[in-house]
Amino acid sequence: MDIRLRVALLRETELFERLDGGTLQELADHTLQRIFERGQSIFVQDEPGDRLFIIVDGVVKLLVRSSTGESIELVRHTRPAVLGELAVLDSGPRSATAEAADRTTVLSLSRDELFEVLRSEPDVVDAMLRRLTGIVRRTTQDLAALAFLDLEGRVARRILALSQAPESTSPDGSPVRSRRITQTEIAQMVSGTRQAVNRALRSLERRGYIEVTDRSIKIRNQDGLQRRADQ
Repeated sequence: MDIRLRVALLRETELFERLDGGTLQELADHTLQRIFERGQSIFVQDEPGDRLFIIVDGVVKLLVRSSTGESIELVRHTRPAVLGELAVLDSGPRSATAEAADRTTVLSLSRDELFEVLRSEPDVVDAMLRRLTGIVRRTTQDLAALAFLDLEGRVARRILALSQAPESTSPDGSPVRSRRITQTEIAQMVSGTRQAVNRALRSLERRGYIEVTDRSIKIRNQDGLQRRADQ
């Protein structure tokens, strides 16, 4: 990935979009590129973190794993999402595992390079604060859903979230066809079993909210699905 494309990617991010061209080019010069195959970990929960990552193409899911090996998927990200900034900011352990859901290319930036920008660019500090606020809000919403929604409601909420996620793109900006998310993966997202998720999907389908096929889940009644997600 040449320097021009790296600068373009940094300019797409909320974190660095307000930087001038010279600063972006200097930052891009310090990035490292890596490719991860599906299932590979970009970083691992509880390990120390000294780099943040920016998605070039592909899909990355953030997972929290228990000591017994069970896991919950928190969220999925595509280009130009920034990952792993929390551990970089406080030099603490990673709070989650980032795993490639498809073949994924990322750029990484070290803690020292990030802090050099934070010290000199107030706009980047503002953007970082907005990101941290967004993480807190999303976490609060997810905890509320887990506490107050039944499984079918959580499945409805997750389907809506997945439908609104930005489409994955390749480095030249063209869309990439993503593989279908399986019922096992949805179960991981909503803290349920695959069998229970299957029953929830069939129930939503009987109500006319969605259509489940071998390759996709199509929303047929978005308002109805939203009402079920809000119950």
